[in-house]
Amino acid sequence: MKIKHMVLLLLMSAVFLGACTTEKAAENVPSNDVTINPASTPEGFVSDADAVKNALNVGSTMPSFSLKDIGGKIVNSDDLLEKNNLVIVFYRGAWCPFCNLYLRNLQQNAAQIKEAGGDIVAISVENPDNSSSVARKNELQFAVLSDPKLEVARKFGIVYQLPKETDET
Repeated sequence: MKIKHMVLLLLMSAVFLGACTTEKAAENVPSNDVTINPASTPEGFVSDADAVKNALNVGSTMPSFSLKDIGGKIVNSDDLLEKNNLVIVFYRGAWCPFCNLYLRNLQQNAAQIKEAGGDIVAISVENPDNSSSVARKNELQFAVLSDPKLEVARKFGIVYQLPKETDET
């Protein structure tokens, strides 16, 4: 069996923001993946420094996941890995102009990524309808998935809470 690889791209601070949800961390990730201490901050979110330390690195085992795509169909990471290597991008949402620019740039480079043996998968906390809007608006030809409870983002160790002074509107 051929082993596939995963590349994780984090858009600027395009990690999921704890401010997107108040749901508490529900999953403990096996020790061979990442170690997350949900008690390290309120609401089960890690600090930004812990997110950097806990995010998957070269040689880490990618956690399996199943998420809905823009059509509401369940997409399984193991099935995707059987076809090709994965370039996984977490983005904040349709409202983020930087995320939209980055996703458009990824689309412009999708052929080169495919040629190098990778398929792009973009994941956000938004529901499939909003994800569909992002895909349409940016003419994305790659998988755009929804992680509404941040379960996959937690598995990847990248959910953190913004400091209150940063998060105030």
